[in-house]
Amino acid sequence: MKKKIFHNGCIYSMASPEDIYSGMAVCNGKIVAMFNGDPPFDEYFEYEKLDLNGNVVFPGFIDSHVHLTQTGLNAIGVPLNNVKSIVEMTSAISKSRFAEYFDRIIFGTGYDDTLMKDQKLPSLPALDEIVNDKYLWLSRVDSHSCLVNSKFLEYLNLDADINGIDVDGNGMPTGVLRAEANSIARKAALDLVSDKARRDGITHAIDNAVEMGVTSIHALEGGPLFSDMDFHFIREYSKSSPIHIEPHFQVMDVKAAEKYNLNRLGGCIILDGSFGSRTAALFEPYSDDASSSGTLYIDSDELEKFVVEAAERDIQVAFHALGERAIEQVLNAYQKAYDLFPDKQLRHRIEHFELPLQKHIDKASKMGVIISVQPAFDYHWGGESSLYYERLGQQRALRAIPLKSILDSGCMMIGGSDSDVTSINPLVGIHGAVNHSNKSQAIQVYDAIRMFTYNGAYAIGKENEIGSLEPTKHANFVVLNMDLMNVPSDQIDSVEVLATYCQGEQVYSKA
Repeated sequence: MKKKIFHNGCIYSMASPEDIYSGMAVCNGKIVAMFNGDPPFDEYFEYEKLDLNGNVVFPGFIDSHVHLTQTGLNAIGVPLNNVKSIVEMTSAISKSRFAEYFDRIIFGTGYDDTLMKDQKLPSLPALDEIVNDKYLWLSRVDSHSCLVNSKFLEYLNLDADINGIDVDGNGMPTGVLRAEANSIARKAALDLVSDKARRDGITHAIDNAVEMGVTSIHALEGGPLFSDMDFHFIREYSKSSPIHIEPHFQVMDVKAAEKYNLNRLGGCIILDGSFGSRTAALFEPYSDDASSSGTLYIDSDELEKFVVEAAERDIQVAFHALGERAIEQVLNAYQKAYDLFPDKQLRHRIEHFELPLQKHIDKASKMGVIISVQPAFDYHWGGESSLYYERLGQQRALRAIPLKSILDSGCMMIGGSDSDVTSINPLVGIHGAVNHSNKSQAIQVYDAIRMFTYNGAYAIGKENEIGSLEPTKHANFVVLNMDLMNVPSDQIDSVEVLATYCQGEQVYSKA
C-alpha cells in the first residue's frame, strides 16, 4: 500500500470557506485524514513523510470544457494565434514543423482576423500558392469559421446551397467557410488525421494541463464540429491517462448512449456559433454588421424531441448556446422535459451561456440547469475597445458572461477554458471571474475557485470522489507558490503551480 502524509502546508479543502488544514494523510490514492497542528507521525508511523514547505494547497483544478483532441492537434499543427498579417500567416504555413503528421493535410489553428492588418485574410489563389499538393485547413480561434485551399474545397464537394460558403463579388468561393460549411470542413479535416498525431498531440496537451494544476478534464469530443473518431480515441486513451478524463460524446443519438453505456451526451452540440464569426444567434443584428443576427443550427422540434427522449432514459445532455436566441431555444427544450419528468435530477448543462437575459438565468435556476462558463473569454475579449464591444455594442457587451447574476440566482456554475479556444489554465479563468471587465458581474475568489474544483465534479456526478479535499476522496491537489485566497486580485494570473498530484502521486513538479 502507498501511504503518504503531507504536512507543513496551508490546505484549502474547498468543502467550505472555513475548512483549512496544515496536513493530510493519504493511503492508496485516497485521503484518510485531514489535520491541523503537529503532524500525527506516531499514528501514521508507516507513512512516507512529505513536507509542503509552507506552500498553499488547493484541490486539483477541473477544466469542465476542453476539446482535448483538438487541443492536442494544435500542439503539432501550425500555430496561427499571433499572426498579424497575411504575410505572417503564409510564412507560418510555409515554415510549418512536424512534417511527419502532414502526409495528407496541413492544419493550422488559432488565427484571429480581427487582429490582422485591415482584418484581411489570404485569398483562395494566395492559399493555393502556398499549398496545392495537399489539403489545407486553417481554423479560426473560435472554431466557427475556417480557411481552406482549392484542393480541400474539391475534396469537400460542398453543395452550392449549403449555408456558410463565402463568395466574392463574382460568386466565386473565397476559401472562408462558416456555419454548416465550417462544421463539414472540420469533421472532414479531423477524419484525415492519423492516430499517431492524435496520441502524440493529446499526450502533449495532458503534459501542459498538469503544469497548470489540472487533475480532471471534461473532454468534449466528436459531433458537429469534430470527428467522432476523437471520442472513441479519447475514451480508450483515458484508461491509461495520468489524470482523470471524463469523455463527453457530442451527438444527438440516444442509441449511442446505450451502445457505449453512457449516462450523458453532448457538450458542444452547437445550437449557434460565436461572436467572433458573427454566428451566435442574437435577437438583434450585430452592431458591426446590420445584415446578420447569427444562426440557429438545429430545428426546435428536433431539439425538443431529443431532449425529452434523453430525459426519459435518464441521460444528461449539454448544448453549446451563446446568444439569446440559442439560449432561449435550449431552455424551452429543457422546460419540455422538465414538465414531463419534474422529479428527475439529470444535471443538464448549457455551455457558454454568454448573453442570457435575466429571465433565462431565472429559468435555468428553477430547473437546476448547470451553467458552464469560460471566464477567460472576458479576460481576453471583454472590456472597452474589445471584440465584444465591437460585435455587440456597449449595452449588450455589458451583459456578456454575467457571472454574478448567475451565481446569485442559485445556479450551479462550472468553469472551463474551451481549449483550444483559450489555453488550459484555470488560474486565468479564476482571474477573469474575479476581475470581470464589468465590475458588477465579478465574483469572489472562493466562488471562482469552486467553479474549477467542486462544481466541476458535481457536473459529472463525482462530487463524492473529487473536487474537494476530504477523507475518502481522491488525493488530487495542486501546490501553489501564493495563496489564491489572499493574493491581490490583479495578481491571480501570475500565481505559479509548483506541483500537481493525482491520487497522491506527483504528476508534475516545477522543480
